[in-house]
Amino acid sequence: MDVIFLQAIRSSLATDEPQKPSWVGALLDPVIGNALVTIHTRLGASLSVDALAREIGMSRSAFSARFAQLVGEPPMSYVTRWRMNRAAYFLRSTDQKIAAVASRVGYDSATALIRTFKQFFGVSPGAYRRHFSIEQRITR
Repeated sequence: MDVIFLQAIRSSLATDEPQKPSWVGALLDPVIGNALVTIHTRLGASLSVDALAREIGMSRSAFSARFAQLVGEPPMSYVTRWRMNRAAYFLRSTDQKIAAVASRVGYDSATALIRTFKQFFGVSPGAYRRHFSIEQRITR
C-alpha cells in the first residue's frame, strides 16, 4: 500500500511546476522516497541512519549525503522533526499519558520525549497540552 501511495504521489508531482519544496524532490527519488515512507510509517520504531541506510541498500555516508541534499536536512533531524510534530498532534488530540505518546513516537521514555520536546518547542509537553486544552475551551 505504501509503495502504491508513493508512486501515486510521484506521478502527480512529476507534472507540477518546476519550483517544488525540497521534500517533493526527495519523494520523487526512489531511494530517498522509500526512506521517507519508512520514517513516516514506522514512527514508533527505533530508527537510525545506519538502519535506514541498510534498509534501502546504501552506505551510511552516501545515504546521509543524498538525504540531506534532497530533503534539506540530515536524516535524524528530519526524524526528530517528524516525531515532534506527531507528538504535538497526539498531545493536542488525545488524552494519552506522556509516556504513551513517547512510545508512540519512538522514544524509550517520557523523560527522553520531554527533553527533546522542550528543546524543539520551547515548552514541556504538559504545558503544550494545557495551552491547547485551554484554547479549545475558549473557542467552544
